[in-house]
Amino acid sequence: EKMIIQGEFYRLTPINEHSPKYDLELLYSIGGKNPREEFKVVAYGISMESAFERIIHYAINKKLGEEVITLKQFFNAYKEESNKIREELNRALS
Repeated sequence: EKMIIQGEFYRLTPINEHSPKYDLELLYSIGGKNPREEFKVVAYGISMESAFERIIHYAINKKLGEEVITLKQFFNAYKEESNKIREELNRALS
């Protein structure tokens, strides 16, 4: 079995036990008759750094939706989401 790194709305699975590359899944809401949330693979074989960038952008899009925002608002949201991941990592390492 493979180790899986999972957060509130993301899941990272190593492509194998010898590689620093991961498959990234993000949690999406599925509408219709049976609404539910499910993980969908959005990237294969990416670095941890690239995965975190995608997770941050996904969180920003999920939070702000289809709003028109300024560059400053984007960077503030980016900083906030990035800090959340760092805090989660710091808690895990404590």
